[in-house]
Amino acid sequence: MNGWIESLITFLFPARCRCCGGELGVWRIRYICPDCWAKIQPISDPVCHICGYPLSPDPLLRSTPLEPLCRDCILLRPPFAKARSAVLYRDAVETAIHLLKFEGKRVMARPLVQLLIEHAPLDEFDDARMVIPMPLSKRRLAERGFNQVEPLAKAVAERMGLEYRDDILLKIRHTPPQSRFQERERRRQNVTGAFQVKNRSSISGLNLLLVDDVLTTGATASEAAKALIEAGAASIYVLTLARAGI
Repeated sequence: MNGWIESLITFLFPARCRCCGGELGVWRIRYICPDCWAKIQPISDPVCHICGYPLSPDPLLRSTPLEPLCRDCILLRPPFAKARSAVLYRDAVETAIHLLKFEGKRVMARPLVQLLIEHAPLDEFDDARMVIPMPLSKRRLAERGFNQVEPLAKAVAERMGLEYRDDILLKIRHTPPQSRFQERERRRQNVTGAFQVKNRSSISGLNLLLVDDVLTTGATASEAAKALIEAGAASIYVLTLARAGI
């Protein structure tokens, strides 16, 4: 297409923000305007010591010798040692992840990686020795054409100076998206037995950092962590770009 024709089309039909519907204008991030991007909410303390769920600020939390826990982790501790997320899964973040995962807009990967690296508490995983991306089933990978978690996990591994391995954890059973299920138990049942570990000798006795895009109830992360621990890993940490269900 000639440049002047493309410019005319842009003038007559300006690109719109997928969040608010306003004109995008000239901006480094496609599909989402700077005003919406600026409203992204990083997660800060206090959070549950185990799953990272944001807790209401309470002076008592600062005076207790015990680490604060959310209700879910008090009732049933997950198999992973610790989970943290960089930002809340709302508005611009939810839109950007949807564009990447379900509309194939790979251009969104870079700003999401930058968001993760900027806001993730990487220092909480200092004793991790390997980074592993949450895998997709073969069917989902064929449908999507890529694993949206890989650029996130690779960036974390590079920033932390850790080994990156995508040949350890496999998803051997295709499952419907977890977003279809609201109940915690349905989510747990959906992913039961979905993961398998290969090259077990590579993870024996190691603390592993499992990276995913979104954490909601933690059902997927728990099932993956369980498989890795049963395969010989010492402990599993979980890091996600976003935290949903808040």
